[in-house]
Amino acid sequence: MGTFSSNPKVVNLPAQPRFGRIDLGLEHVVEGMERATDRLLSLQHPDGYWCGELEADSMLESDYIFVHTLLGTGDRGRMERAVNEILRHQNEDGGWSVHPNGPSNISLGVKAYLALKLMGWSADHPVLVKAREWILANGGVTEVNTFTKIYLCFMGQYEYDAVPAVPPELRSGGTSISMRFRRGRERSSYRCRLRTRRSRSRNSRRSRESMSSSWAAVKMPISI
Repeated sequence: MGTFSSNPKVVNLPAQPRFGRIDLGLEHVVEGMERATDRLLSLQHPDGYWCGELEADSMLESDYIFVHTLLGTGDRGRMERAVNEILRHQNEDGGWSVHPNGPSNISLGVKAYLALKLMGWSADHPVLVKAREWILANGGVTEVNTFTKIYLCFMGQYEYDAVPAVPPELRSGGTSISMRFRRGRERSSYRCRLRTRRSRSRNSRRSRESMSSSWAAVKMPISI
């Protein structure tokens, strides 16, 4: 009676790279790295730093106008150029998007609208009429994110009591706590670790008091 091996014979084949040889054309890679290095060094300022354009969505320009209006600072010419950037990124539907060719975003739309109002634009201007129609059709100012609501509070355009806040009593709940948030049918659960060092509390309190004194005199109601 014949016998058979319980394990089939293994044939050792040479390993084949799945994506080609990593050393193939390596001299071109090195050459490209050298060109990139030379290019970066050519852009360096004599003092040792690099300066380049910070590119993002139109929220940066809106925030720039907000902050300088709030503090009473800023160069009017630069703020007007910020307006040009805001206008350049407005979508056909009247809103503004987070990324190129993306859908309009309610928070960006409200910020851009308010920034143009702060710069003296009339609510009857076609740009603002178009923007306002899109904003109202998509839920209005109550649909913006928390950060935008805080900005609106700074400008006297939103009630602080209507902004989501973390109750200070949570700090007495130990070093960690579980929280559950619900919006409509969506539920999200989080477990947060709280930092309870007294030094952080004192620093935060001083910071809040300093900011409050700066904002106390700011009253600029803006009608839509």
